[in-house]
Amino acid sequence: MAPSAEASSSIAVPEQHATKVTLAGKVIAVTGTNRGIGLGVAKSCLDNGAAVMSNNNEDF
Repeated sequence: MAPSAEASSSIAVPEQHATKVTLAGKVIAVTGTNRGIGLGVAKSCLDNGAAVMSNNNEDF
């Protein structure tokens, strides 16, 4: 038996939220910025106006 249209429309889909935090004038120290979560956090802080201090020798 095929599922009805009513049953398939009851699946909850989470809403997507774009959150922008203002970090202008803030200095954020992030460790582990060479890859993974640390790199993502550093890039996110930069995108939101922070000055990021990193322990990584490479530019990100």
